[in-house]
Amino acid sequence: MATDTLLREIDRFAERLSDDVVVTVIAPRSVVRRARTWMKHGGVTDRRHVNSVYDVAMGLGPIDSLTRLIRLNELAPRWLLVDEGPARDTRWSQRVSRYQVEAVERIARRFADEWVRDDDGEAAIDALYRVARRPIDVANVRERWNHLVDAGSAAGLTRFPQRASLQRRLALLIGARSPRFSRAIRAFLHR
Repeated sequence: MATDTLLREIDRFAERLSDDVVVTVIAPRSVVRRARTWMKHGGVTDRRHVNSVYDVAMGLGPIDSLTRLIRLNELAPRWLLVDEGPARDTRWSQRVSRYQVEAVERIARRFADEWVRDDDGEAAIDALYRVARRPIDVANVRERWNHLVDAGSAAGLTRFPQRASLQRRLALLIGARSPRFSRAIRAFLHR
C-alpha cells in the first residue's frame, strides 16, 4: 500500500474515533512532513524523537521483526495489532525461509491484547475501545518486557552502555574530590 493511501486510511480511522481519543502517528523521518499534511485528525511525530508512553499502541501491518515488537513494548503497556493475520505458507520451502517471521508473529500473538484483521475498520475501532477500557495486566507486561528485552539483547538489538556517561563520571569525580562543593551544587540544583 502506498504511503499516501495508508495515511489517508489512518486519518479516516482517526476521524471516526470519539473526541476523547488522541491519535499520534509515529512515522519515519522521511514521511513526517507528508504525514502532517494528510493527518487532520491526529498528530504526527518522528519515530526518533518519541519519549512518551501511550495508553494503547496500534501496530499496523505485518509485525515481521523483533525490532518492531521491542518498539511497541517501549511505547505502551497495551497492544492492538491490525494485520491480515499470520501468514500461512503451505510449501515447506516457504515456511523454512520465513521461520524468523513466524517466530516474531508467535511472540506478537502471545503478548498482544488483541489482534484484528485490517480489512474491517469498525472491528478495529471496537477493539481499540475494548483494549483501552481493560485494566493493564501488570504480570503480562512484566513477562512481555522481560521476554523482549532478553530476546533483543540476545539478538544484539538492545544494548546497554558499558560505562557511565561523561556527565555521570564528572559528577562522581567532583563528589570524590570535593564533597563540600558537590553538596553545594546538589543543593543549588535541588537534588
